[in-house]
Order: sequence, then C-alpha cells, then structure tokens
Amino acid sequence: MSNEKKNSGFRSRWDVVRNGECDAERRVFAALELICSPLSFVTIFLVLPFQVAAPRLGLEIPGWLSAFFTVLLSAAIGYATNYIAIEMLFKPFNREDSHWLKYCTFGYWRQGLVPKNKPAIGVEVGNQVETHLLPPQQLADEIEKMALGLLDGPWVVPSLRDGVRTIVNDRRTDILKTADGFLKTALDRALREHITTENVRRFLSNEIVPSVNTPKLRNAAVTKILNDAAGYSPEIIELLKAEVRKTAEDMFERMTVGILSGRLLIDGVISNVSWDKVEERIRARIQSEECKNFLDQKLKAGGNELKGWLNSRESDAQVAELTDEIRTKIKEGLERLWTENSGALLSMVTDNDDIWRYIGTTLLPAVRPYLETLFHEKGRTLIESKLQLGRRVTDAIDRQDVREFYEMINKLAAQHLGAIQVLGYVLGGIIGAIQLLV
Repeated sequence: MSNEKKNSGFRSRWDVVRNGECDAERRVFAALELICSPLSFVTIFLVLPFQVAAPRLGLEIPGWLSAFFTVLLSAAIGYATNYIAIEMLFKPFNREDSHWLKYCTFGYWRQGLVPKNKPAIGVEVGNQVETHLLPPQQLADEIEKMALGLLDGPWVVPSLRDGVRTIVNDRRTDILKTADGFLKTALDRALREHITTENVRRFLSNEIVPSVNTPKLRNAAVTKILNDAAGYSPEIIELLKAEVRKTAEDMFERMTVGILSGRLLIDGVISNVSWDKVEERIRARIQSEECKNFLDQKLKAGGNELKGWLNSRESDAQVAELTDEIRTKIKEGLERLWTENSGALLSMVTDNDDIWRYIGTTLLPAVRPYLETLFHEKGRTLIESKLQLGRRVTDAIDRQDVREFYEMINKLAAQHLGAIQVLGYVLGGIIGAIQLLV
C-alpha cells in the first residue's frame, strides 16, 4: 500500500493526532474523525438492527436509551451521508472497478463524478486558469519585465564576462581557427572589391600624380637632382680629360704626327687647362636658373604625360600588375599581424576592463530599447503562443491518473474533508435531538 493510501486511512489520522508538529485544528478534526467514524459504523450496523429487533424479541428499551439511540442514529446518518457524498465524487475510479457504491446502487453508480467528467473538468480548469488566474498577456508582461530587468542587475556584466571567459578558454583553438578562416575569406573579398585596377588607376591619377606634380615638390626635386648632379662634377672633369685626351690622340694619329711629340703636346695642353675653373663653370651651369626652369618644365610635362598614360589603355598591364602587388602586400601584412596578435586580441576580450566597462555602461543600455521593441512586437505573441496554459492544464489533468488525483486532493484537503464529515455527524445529532423535543 502506498503512502498516499495510508494517508487516507485511520492510521494516518492517528499519526496526525500524535504528531505534535501538526497544527491544533488538524489534530482536533483527526481525533474527531477517529471517534465519529467507528461510532457511526457501530450505530448503523449494530444499534439500528438492535432497535429494530428488540420489540420482536420482547425486549424493552428504556426511553432515555431509545432517545440516545435516536440522536446517535441521526448523527451517524449525517456522517454517513457526507462520507458517501465525498466518496461519490471520486469513486469508483473506473467503470470496470468493483466498489461498494456500485453494488449499493444496483450498478447505477459505476464511476465517480470527477473521473467521469475529467475531460470536461480539465477543459474548464484550463479555461479558468488562462482567463482568470494566469492570463497569458499578464504572464508575457511579467516575463518581459523580468527579462529586461536582468540587464539592470549589477551581476549581469560579471556573469557575462565569466561566461565569455569560460567559452574562450574552452574553445580557444576552435575560435581562432574559425576566426582565421573567416578573416582570410573576408579580407580576400574586401581586397578584391575595393582594390581594383580602376581604383588604383584613379588613385594614382587623381591623388599621387597631382600631389607629386606641384610647384613645391617639383622645386624640391629639381634642387635635389641638380645638387646631386653638381656633386658629380669631379667625375665629369675626369671624364672630360679622358675624352679630350682620346680625341687629341685620334686627331694626331690621323695627322701622322709623331706619337711621342703628339702625346707631349696633349699632356701640355691638358696640364695648362684650369680644370678647377672648368668645374666651377660646370657647377654654375648645372645650378643656374635656366637649368632649373628647364628641368622643372620637363618634370611638369612628365607628370602630365604620366597622368595621360595612366588614363590610357597602354597602362592596363602595368596597373593590373601593381594592383595585384598591392593586394598581396596588404594581405600578407594583415595576415601576419593577425597571426602574431590573434591570441592577445582574443584574451583582450575577457581581460580588458575598459571593454567590459563599456559593455556595462554604454552597450547594454543602448541595446535595451531594441530589446523592448523586440519584446513588444514579437516577444509577447511568441510567449502567448508557446505558453498555451489552458491546453497544458487540460492535458496535464487528462494525463493524470484518477487515483493519483484523488490521493493528491485527499492529502491536501484531508483536514477539510474530515471536517465536512464531522460536521455532518454533529448536525445529524442536533437534528435528532430537535426531533425528540418536537
């Protein structure tokens, strides 16, 4: 026998009476039930037959005892009536069960009111719960408030941080591998979308060439070129000496002048030339305004020609090659930067206090309005559709075994059911006493 069944018998009532932890009201009604139940049984099955049989047996019952028996019988009937009524609520549990109520009613009462109408009861209880006790809209509002209230708790950011840290530590390899593949794919796509031959051509033509081909930069370039050229004047003088010597030797050789005398003449001429002055004049000529203006015009013309060349089809191959080189260099640099710093960047997500301070003070408050809108537009409808409290309650009652339901009711309301039976006993006794007085 299960504990629930024991709780419905006399043993459980006796245990309640002896249990000092139970409240006084429950213990009193349990004690009264222990008295009224057997007393009613004795009255109906012993006293009543004795009263009926006594006259036939020639036995005389004193008036006071007959009156007392009448009161007891009225009380017993009151108790039995309430007891039977309570029993009829649940028993028999199934139409096939054998039960004394079925036999007493000659087979009419085959199933208790609750099990017989359990489907209808489930539907009605479900409707009442959904309509009055727990309206879905009210529950959706409460869930929305609780969900949004989580964002205001001081423990939200630390908990979120601990969760992210755990995920990062447990799945660091997978995260880095996934991020690496995603980054390379995204980087390759971005480079191909933005660094195109047309963009490079436009950048060189509209930004680089105009920036380089300005008076200020041309002047700096001219000054640099001419200063570098002037710095090579000693080499130029040596070159001139060699060329003069070579030219003179060729000339004297054609004139059939003696080689020795010709060389002496050439050496004399070269020795008597003031090469320092020649070098100064060369320097002066190189750095003259005329040379500067000439070189500036050449650079300016060269810049314009370069711009025109960039905008022509002739530069397609060179610009395409430059574009590929730019893509490759940028990709290699960024991939190397990611490989060297990916671990540190991942750790920074969990270890950087500024990031989580920003999440708590700025990001979460910024997200809240969007969450509120999401809850209002989608959340309530979704919650209401998923809750379906009426159907859930109906299904739960329909699935529950009638015996379990009875034991649950008996366990929760045993005190009150017992009180109903005791009250029937008392009221029956009072009615019996009134009948005697009338």
